[in-house]
Amino acid sequence: MKIFNALLFVCSMCAFTASGQSYKEMMNDYSYNFYDVVAKAEAHFENNGTGKGSGFKGYMRWKNENESKFFPSGDRSTVSPYFVENSYNRIKKEKQYFGSRATQNPDWVELGPWDANNVTSHYSEGIGRVETFYVYPKNTDIMYLGSRSGGFWRTSDGGGNWECTTDTMIATGVNILDASDSDPDSVLINLENAQNTYTQGIYYSTDGGKTWKITNFNPLNLGWGGLGRTGRVRWIKISPYNSQIVFVGTDRGLYRSTNFMQTFSRVISSGNFTQIEFHPTKPNV
Repeated sequence: MKIFNALLFVCSMCAFTASGQSYKEMMNDYSYNFYDVVAKAEAHFENNGTGKGSGFKGYMRWKNENESKFFPSGDRSTVSPYFVENSYNRIKKEKQYFGSRATQNPDWVELGPWDANNVTSHYSEGIGRVETFYVYPKNTDIMYLGSRSGGFWRTSDGGGNWECTTDTMIATGVNILDASDSDPDSVLINLENAQNTYTQGIYYSTDGGKTWKITNFNPLNLGWGGLGRTGRVRWIKISPYNSQIVFVGTDRGLYRSTNFMQTFSRVISSGNFTQIEFHPTKPNV
């Protein structure tokens, strides 16, 4: 029994320093150098493993978040635990950091939709997670947004009233959308399965998102299968210089259309394209 107790005592001390602090306690004690904490933690995991429940994942998150803050010396002793709050208060006093418009009105204004019960007839009440939005640059009262499970929403009065127009469609997710900067009635959305994010195709509207029709960019034409197993559309970008030109980024390559998605071609046959932008002054870039 004495031998067993001694073994238990030794094991319980594996994560502790000579001063009695574990690597976890050292992480929160800024008197310890960052790299001393790392050395202690890595020695602990070398002896105890990095499997489920070991705490290794949490340690790695801490390491990745903090290393750049204290590189190269690792010295944390001069860092105030209130540095985030102090920095925020300093920036509030130096209003130029906010820019001219925010200096006049520094608060955010909620635009809705506030109560989904009043604006949607879908069986699953709720607005859903906002994943994408568009504001018409020539009239900022016109806004569109896409929701992970709540579909497409539109407002023409700056958020005073919202309308969801995709409740009766085959899927409920809209993860990306874009509209023509010269004609806000021309809108493209990717309709996706909200659970697994597989696409059901790109849909177009010519009346500002009030009604929708499917484009030829859909799983059937592409040979991608249906909602159960198909590709994912990551980005839709309409050219600000010519709204007939559209790029579509997917996890199966990059596509390009010159007639607002009536037809298209795959210009890069592989890769995962998550963002596409046009040069602000060069239409061909």
